[in-house]
This record gives sequence, C-alpha cells and structure tokens, in this order.
Amino acid sequence: MVSTWLYLCLLAGQQKDQAIEKEDEIILTEAAIDAEWKRIQKKTFTRWCNEHLKKQDPEFMISEIGEDFSDGISLITLLEVLSQKKVGKYNKKPRVHAQKMENLEKALNFITKTQRAFTWST
Repeated sequence: MVSTWLYLCLLAGQQKDQAIEKEDEIILTEAAIDAEWKRIQKKTFTRWCNEHLKKQDPEFMISEIGEDFSDGISLITLLEVLSQKKVGKYNKKPRVHAQKMENLEKALNFITKTQRAFTWST
C-alpha cells in the first residue's frame, strides 16, 4: 500500500515536471514568434522610410532605425518629405548629445504642431 502511494506521488511529480517543461517550450516558442514579428515589422518600416527618404535624396538611406533616427536628421528629413513642409532650422551635423536632443525635440514639436493643425482643420 505504501509503495502504491509512493508510486503515485512519483508519477504525479513526473507529470508536473513534464507540464512545466511543456510550458517552458510554449513560452520559448511565443518569444521566438514575437522576436520574428518585431524583426519583420522593423524591416518593413525601414523599407517604408527609405522609399520616402529617397524622394528627398536618392542616396539617403537608413539601415538601423534606432541608430539612424537618434540624431534627429533622418527623422526631420522624413517629416519634411511626408508633410511637404520645412521643420525649420536644425543642426545638420550634430556632434554632441545636446545637439542631437535639440534635433529630436524640434522633430517632436513639429509633429505636435502638425497634428494640432490637422486636428483643427478636419
């Protein structure tokens, strides 16, 4: 009787371990799918940006959005192409972090201003 009880406990423990392993496999699979989806989205958005940026300059291209938008130049160029308006003066060759942040602030202010104008006109 004790051995039957012990056998059932061991069996239950194995099933629990197997269930945990299966759950871990599912989580890893979901993470892989999520990572692949993000990679595809990033690639698609990069291609979309490049299609618009080449209207300004055929040689102008981005390859890594996070890095290429970090100084604000590519973002400002994209905004000008899409809106067909000038953002204004900005640092065309930012060397220090503060200049890059000024460019990004200029771009974000332009987006906010343009969004308000669009919202009020509709």
